[in-house]
Amino acid sequence: MKAPTREAAGRGRPVAIALVTAALFGGFWIWMAGQGRSRDPGEAQVCQARAQRLAGAGRTAEALAELEKAKRADPEAPAPHLLGAQILAAAGRHREARDEALAAHRLAPDDAAATLAALNETPASFPPAEVEPLARQAAAQAPRSAEAHDLLGRAIAGAGDSRRYPEALRELEEASLLDPASAATMVEIARVHSLMGDHERAAAAARLAGELLEREKGQGRLTPSNLRAWLEERRSAAFWQAQACQRLGRETERRAAAAAAASSSALLVEVKSLSDRAAASPPDTGAQARLETVIRRAVQGARQ
Repeated sequence: MKAPTREAAGRGRPVAIALVTAALFGGFWIWMAGQGRSRDPGEAQVCQARAQRLAGAGRTAEALAELEKAKRADPEAPAPHLLGAQILAAAGRHREARDEALAAHRLAPDDAAATLAALNETPASFPPAEVEPLARQAAAQAPRSAEAHDLLGRAIAGAGDSRRYPEALRELEEASLLDPASAATMVEIARVHSLMGDHERAAAAARLAGELLEREKGQGRLTPSNLRAWLEERRSAAFWQAQACQRLGRETERRAAAAAAASSSALLVEVKSLSDRAAASPPDTGAQARLETVIRRAVQGARQ
């Protein structure tokens, strides 16, 4: 069985909404006061408000046009870039979203919202050596942010230096303390334990990740919009549990975990295939109906 791959970092976890909202409508305008550049923060705010409304209505192009007006009205304000990153990411335009997030970070390098936005839109394929400084900066700016510590732990582990695995584990455990309900962090903890050869702890962490995911579904937090991410985490948790149990000689538990990983993979493949067919031109209405059924049953926990 091959290890599952991770999606881009910007996919998997959302920007810290409270921080971004504060950046958009709060402290940035105070910070910008006295910068000596010709600007109109009030007009920029009006344009941003319009952009938010347009984006909420699915009118992405018009929303981005309003943000261009906001940037012209206040060229040194990071807020329009942050909002632009959110809108572009929601539209699946991650390269452009990252450019906007980096622009915000350049304008406000000490702001945690901008730093986290840049991190979230950095693909997982980026060299860890380039990601780690940004993640370390985010953890320093927002020491109570589980997301920042999680991203730093992933960057350290991703470098592949076994001498630094304990350091990565410390960051991930701090993230888990700050957000005990995060199954994604627990999956990464299981992975790092496995890399360190501690298969007992790897199995325990992967098992806990699976329990957190089932709890999330049982509490009604699993929705059609986050089903694919949930399935990917479930597959990863089951994979690492199966790997650890194989090393520990626990065959019954290994078989059950391997079956769970396989079923998650199969459902992911089906959802992706149906989604592609439903989005074709002209759309496949049969695929759309089947997709809705599959998603509804998965969210409700019913058997296929």
